[in-house]
Parts: sequence; structure tokens; C-alpha cells
Amino acid sequence: MNTAQAGFFIEIIYFVAISALCLGIYVKTKRVHRVSEHPGIGYFRNAFLFFSLTYLFRFILLNLDFLSEIADRNLIVSLETFSMFLVVYFSLLAVFYLAASFSWKDFGFINDNFLHLTALFISGIIFFTKLPVLLAMLGFIAIIFLILKGYSNYKSEKGRIFSKLFVVYTLLLAFWFFDLVPFTQSIMRFELNSFGYLISVCIFIYIYYRITKVLAVEKEEE
Repeated sequence: MNTAQAGFFIEIIYFVAISALCLGIYVKTKRVHRVSEHPGIGYFRNAFLFFSLTYLFRFILLNLDFLSEIADRNLIVSLETFSMFLVVYFSLLAVFYLAASFSWKDFGFINDNFLHLTALFISGIIFFTKLPVLLAMLGFIAIIFLILKGYSNYKSEKGRIFSKLFVVYTLLLAFWFFDLVPFTQSIMRFELNSFGYLISVCIFIYIYYRITKVLAVEKEEE
């Protein structure tokens, strides 16, 4: 098996693992959101739905070359362009919804329409200017914002900075920065990318485990 074949096989496993974990978190939190109707929980679970959609189009984008022998080149270019736009759009939505999940009280203008329109507007700028570095800058700003906001919220609530939920948010944004900002993948070797994939899967497993454990405790208390 050559490097290209190994890379394709790893991408399939990675896509299936991340998508399954994202959708699992989305489904797991359905009941608690339906019962509580808490906006923060709604934003949180939708963030994972958008992560799963991001990975669907990311997988398509990274593996379009395999269709070059059986599909028209113009079709492949169109699919590549469409997939690239949706990767940026859904990844921004995922981060925006994650941020909204614990800042919606502070900003009264936050709602679904605002988040979608903002992601669409920024995606359009990134897409038409072809400046992926802008996505990297936004990712970095989002990480700083979430860390500061997480520090402010959960230190006061838990009495310590490294609360479990704060760690989850920090890990998730670190994962997003590594995996969805385009040039972070292109500058890394195959072995380093594979190791990064493994770390990313471990992060999502940890998040899934924490959510499952919290929901189990709440169910017992009922």
C-alpha cells in the first residue's frame, strides 16, 4: 500500500469516526434539550451537527482526485469549489454556535438567523478573496474569545479555571484550528497529520464520554 492509498484509507476511518461521534453527541443531547428548552444546549448540540456536515464535505474535497478517471474535469472542479465553500461555511457555523452556547445571555442579538448570515457573509469573503489565512485569523480570535469567556464563566461557577467544561471547549477549539484551517494540513507531513487525526478523535471521544456521563448522572437524579 502506497502513501496515497494509506492516506485515503485513514481519511475514511477518520471521517466515519468523527462523524459518528458528532452525530452521537447531537442525538445524546436531544432529550435534555427538548425537556429543558435551554438555548445554550440547543446551540451546543447544533455545533456538533455542523461539525459533522463540515467533515462530510471535507472528505469529499480531499478525495475528489479519485474521480478524475471516471468523471468530467469540469464536474470535479465544480464539486471542489462547492465543497470548499461548504467546508468553510459549516466550520464557521460550528464555531459560532459553540461560542453562542455560553455567550447567548450576554449578546441579545444572537439567534440562528444572525449566526447563519454572519457565517455566510464571512465564508463569501474568504471564498472570493481566496485568503485562507483569514479563516486562520478568525480561528485564532475564536480560540482567544472562548478561552477568556470560559475562564470568566466557569472559574466563577466552579472555583477553578480548569473546570471540565472549560477543558472541553479549549480542546475542541484547538482541534478545529488544527484540522479545519487549510494551511495547517498542507505544511505537515503524512505521519504528523495522522498523529493529529488520532489526537482529534481522542478529543471527540473525551467530549462524548463527558456528555454521556453528565447525562447519566442527571437521569439517575430524576
